[in-house]
Amino acid sequence: MRRGIVGALVGSFALAVGLGEPATSSGAGAPVAGVVAWNGVADTETRYAALDAGEGTMLVRISRDSGDIVRHRYVDEQFAIPAVADDGSGGGLSADGDTLVLTQPGLRLRRSTTRLAVLDAQRLAIVDRIKFDGAVSFDAISPDGARLYVINYLSRRDPTKYEVRAYNLDRGRLLAEPIVDPEEAGDQMYGWAVTRANSPDGRWAYTLYQGREEDFIHALDTERGRAVCIDLDELEAKVWRLDMSSSPDGRTLELTQDGKREAVVDTETFEVSYPGDAAASAAPAPGNDDGRGWILGAVVGGIAVLLTGLLVRRRRAAAAT
Repeated sequence: MRRGIVGALVGSFALAVGLGEPATSSGAGAPVAGVVAWNGVADTETRYAALDAGEGTMLVRISRDSGDIVRHRYVDEQFAIPAVADDGSGGGLSADGDTLVLTQPGLRLRRSTTRLAVLDAQRLAIVDRIKFDGAVSFDAISPDGARLYVINYLSRRDPTKYEVRAYNLDRGRLLAEPIVDPEEAGDQMYGWAVTRANSPDGRWAYTLYQGREEDFIHALDTERGRAVCIDLDELEAKVWRLDMSSSPDGRTLELTQDGKREAVVDTETFEVSYPGDAAASAAPAPGNDDGRGWILGAVVGGIAVLLTGLLVRRRRAAAAT
């Protein structure tokens, strides 16, 4: 009975995932801390979702081709797919498709500890739990799932004060030094994460930021643990109106607004050009979300409510028995 109901509910979610055109960036101004990726996270073949199920979480893996449920698992803990930007871009899935990282929902800057869960993505089984001191949120993961990157918030009041830290999953150790651009070491990169794009091989994580003084792209090399800050000092468009995508060969990164190319980044030299009226041509990078956010939010919200009611009824029935 439970399997049939879960199948019907998650099937509706999978159907909604297949609808519509690529999602666009939403308005900036709010920190990404605590934002949950309700659309889940996906690669070219599979989409993952973590659904609120009362006191626990229903994890599901869905085929993007057929919409079929490949696997689902209930865990008696509350976790969520982390969002890596203000537009709800999902993160946590390694490029090889083997590792999925979940976070605690509702990050609070005054939190004394933060828990993350590391899963075998194929089996949806938790293989490790990590506890960090203070407020921490997921940022990125290396293509092979060996290295995790988190944002460590330095202020209990200001979410724009943070540093990027690396965590070695194989050794279970947080690396001592924060990840910074050597050329920007004296000028901390603070701002709001507007949207995220990844290189096709999953090595580079590009995050578009609305900065305090100027806008920039934070380029994180997840294999070598290095960062580059790409200044957008000549950008005329408002960053929260832009979409960002990597070219299929990974050689360029494009910022577009309504089909108009506003800036192009050479990912080898990190030089920025501003072509102006040239038409945008880049396709969305593999794994970027391609569902209608408002539809998925409504569907997943309904799934969560129904799952919660199902679990409550089962517990009451068990107690009565």
